[in-house]
Amino acid sequence: MFVVTAVPDEKKSERLIVLHTVSEEQLAECLAGLAKSELPALWRPRRDQFVRIDKLPYLERASSTCAKPANSRWKLPRMSNTLPGRGPFRFGVLARVVATIAALGIWFWTQSMIGSRAPSHGIDDALQDLFSG
Repeated sequence: MFVVTAVPDEKKSERLIVLHTVSEEQLAECLAGLAKSELPALWRPRRDQFVRIDKLPYLERASSTCAKPANSRWKLPRMSNTLPGRGPFRFGVLARVVATIAALGIWFWTQSMIGSRAPSHGIDDALQDLFSG
């Protein structure tokens, strides 16, 4: 098994190393396979970047290490209220759709008012004069 991790480096601030639990023969085969691969050289670790360890460290399962809240009334929110078509999600989408339609309606109304006004002869808008007829 292989695990990649970072260690401090004086020149680059950190460098990557590969921790492994395989034998030297298996490691030689893996390195030969990497040398023949089409991976860019930057992605291929060098031999001196491999560090053999006896056993990989594992964290315990999160559910067994997390403490339960002291207040037994604390509960996770029900997922059914957050699914599409139910509860607050449905209301939020509906409110956004109504607000968007209202904003577009107001925008088209103001544009029609601008387009229907008579061209002024003082400070003119050249694009409006060009397209208004």
